[in-house]
Amino acid sequence: MVGIGGGTCAAYFRQKGLDACVWFTGDQTAHAANEYCKIDNLIDDAKVFASVFLS
Repeated sequence: MVGIGGGTCAAYFRQKGLDACVWFTGDQTAHAANEYCKIDNLIDDAKVFASVFLS
């Protein structure tokens, strides 16, 4: 895991003094000219969120 700042929704929560995590499965193309996100990664990430929220 790594810490990130910037324009994620977690930044808003951190500004309010709340702990927050950001989850993303990527291929090291964020903010690059060829940035993309695979559908399979989105589905897998949704499964992670479902597991967290339903447990």
